[in-house]
Amino acid sequence: MKLHYSDHDLTAVFARSSIFRALLVVVLTILVVLPASAKVDIVVLGADEALTNNVKAHMGQIDEAELRNPRILERRLNNLITQATQVLGYYHCEWTLEFSPKTIIVDLKPGAVVVLLEPDIQLIGPADDLPVFREIIKRNALVAGEQLDHSKYDALKKALMQEAQGLGFFDAIYRDSELLVDVQDNTAKIKLIMESGERYQFGEVSFEGSQLGGDFLRSIVPFKKHDPFERKLLASFRRKLYETGYFTSVTIDSQRIIEDGLKQVKLSVVTEDSSQHQFEVGFGFDTDNGPRVRFNWDMPIIGTKGHSWNSSIEISKPEQDISATYRIPLSQPLTNFLLFDTGYVHQEIETTESSLLNVGVSKLNLKENNWQLRYGVSADYENYRQADDDWTDVFYLVPRIGWMRSWFNLDTNPSKGFRLWLTFSGSSTEIGADTSFFKTHVGARWLTPIGKSNFRLLTRLELGGILTDDLLQVPVSRRFYTGGDQTIRGYGYHTVATRDEEGELIGGRFLNVGSIEFSGRIAKEWRGAIFTDTGRAYDDPDEPFSSSVGVGARWLSIIGEVRVDLAHPLDDDDTAVKLHISMGPPL
Repeated sequence: MKLHYSDHDLTAVFARSSIFRALLVVVLTILVVLPASAKVDIVVLGADEALTNNVKAHMGQIDEAELRNPRILERRLNNLITQATQVLGYYHCEWTLEFSPKTIIVDLKPGAVVVLLEPDIQLIGPADDLPVFREIIKRNALVAGEQLDHSKYDALKKALMQEAQGLGFFDAIYRDSELLVDVQDNTAKIKLIMESGERYQFGEVSFEGSQLGGDFLRSIVPFKKHDPFERKLLASFRRKLYETGYFTSVTIDSQRIIEDGLKQVKLSVVTEDSSQHQFEVGFGFDTDNGPRVRFNWDMPIIGTKGHSWNSSIEISKPEQDISATYRIPLSQPLTNFLLFDTGYVHQEIETTESSLLNVGVSKLNLKENNWQLRYGVSADYENYRQADDDWTDVFYLVPRIGWMRSWFNLDTNPSKGFRLWLTFSGSSTEIGADTSFFKTHVGARWLTPIGKSNFRLLTRLELGGILTDDLLQVPVSRRFYTGGDQTIRGYGYHTVATRDEEGELIGGRFLNVGSIEFSGRIAKEWRGAIFTDTGRAYDDPDEPFSSSVGVGARWLSIIGEVRVDLAHPLDDDDTAVKLHISMGPPL
């Protein structure tokens, strides 16, 4: 075989070889230089903690590569140290810099400090009448005789202006704002005079994009025209518009105007209504109820006055539940509602079987402090039997009142929060019921971190009681039962309660349940837990508590916490360990 090269071919080969050698030299140079860009330690001597931290913060991170040009680096560091020391009132500070291959030592001699003379802080205009500004001045105190700290002056100046803007003093200006330092006398004088100008008011609010009527939309505005403007109130209004469930998007544009000689903020609200029909299908599993399926049908907006409808069907082996609620906003449509409820529940637990049909009306009040108050009455028809007893039919009217409050810091996997509730309900033959009783149920759940560790504590407590002459005359759905995933682990769902001589469930007149659980993170999305539960649903105070201890794992999934627990019942010799699987927030 013969190889033939032309002059053009040889020129191309040599050109490619030169490019390759050049690239190789560049790569080798980069590999040699890169390791030299390590960080340098900074050591500050002769200063207190505040000054040391401030000097280090101003100097920032320094690479070893910068030490190759010590003159340039020294000039830069001197400027930064000057700023860091003068900010804290050290205008006579001296220092030396010592460079080594991996360390920079700053040896400081702070010298005399500059102290404040009596500051001159004034508010001119209507803002001077509002206590909030005096609180800001007090909170960011600039006290005569104290060491000068520029950051306190800057913080006060910023806080006053932010508050002025937030309260509608949009024309506020600083007539004087100066910090004068006399280096000879080591004193500083602050002069801060704000002229607030006239406070803006809320103006007209217009709506666009919703099928809801104009009168109803205007009724949900939580402020009136000519009320003093407040940015927090406007932000709360936007948030509450979302919380109504009427809208998928809310945009509020503001415009400053002068109308009838008054400075006002005109608001234009553009909304997009939620879908008229919303459907949701869900599947789940827990050891209390086994596999279950849930179907929701919601209508967020019906008509032009803010009416809404929600309904659900949930089916599992021991329980089938159908419910629906029609909601009507009242005179305060963001916080007060009239609710019409109806539902049907069929339940089978061991040898107890019951069917409950109810229709009710109630009023719901949402309080500013996150309390919910709900009171009303329902008409209940219940058909039940226990063991081999005959079927019993009862009808009763049940007046009810309840309070509930909850808070947690995250939606799906909270690290702290609480839930409180208290309910009173009952019935009487005097109002047409087949039996008389009065029932109280109170509970609390509290979740909190333990110090600054990744451990947390979850505690639960429930108490209840029924006032009646004969518990057996109280419908089974109104009696107390406990046991299961959410109450006393190690026992079956609602199997802890008073039993008759043949061991059949009766239910309890009173309820005591408590639980303590410690958990800690063992992986990014997993927590381990140890717990103990105890409780009883009883008729005789001498009846014993049922208690358990156990361990568990928590999977912090994107859809919520999935809990797997192994619980050992302490008073059940036939069951060594019982598995519990459940899902949902711990509160």
